[in-house]
Amino acid sequence: MNAFPLPGIIEPRQRAHLPLLAAGSASKLEIDIVIATCQFPVSGELEKNLAFILDLITNAKQKGAEIVHFSESCLSGYAGVDFSTFGQHQETLLTKSLNQVAALAARLKTWVILGSHYFVDKSLKPYSGIPSYNGSKFV
Repeated sequence: MNAFPLPGIIEPRQRAHLPLLAAGSASKLEIDIVIATCQFPVSGELEKNLAFILDLITNAKQKGAEIVHFSESCLSGYAGVDFSTFGQHQETLLTKSLNQVAALAARLKTWVILGSHYFVDKSLKPYSGIPSYNGSKFV
């Protein structure tokens, strides 16, 4: 699905070794994690962005990634640049798209960090944020 000559996923060269403090403890917990940072040409077309995202999540998981990271507004596109306003159709499509990403993350048992607009309340404008999925739910 790459529309440009560079790969959409930065190949993991080595596993990141992260020393962490265990919750409620002074002892260190050490873990190794493979993180894939993905990039593609973001547009105002949700369906096109979603296709790139789902493909890149699958490819990253096949290459051993445990966390798949994307840029800000990569699903929805950039407000004021890629689109001027959200209509009801776009709001519905965005919600369905976010649910598709969450379902794939759950099926592949991987974390996905994804930039997008999202709606909390119909009376409010959309938020721009980083919906994240831990393989089973939004966090």
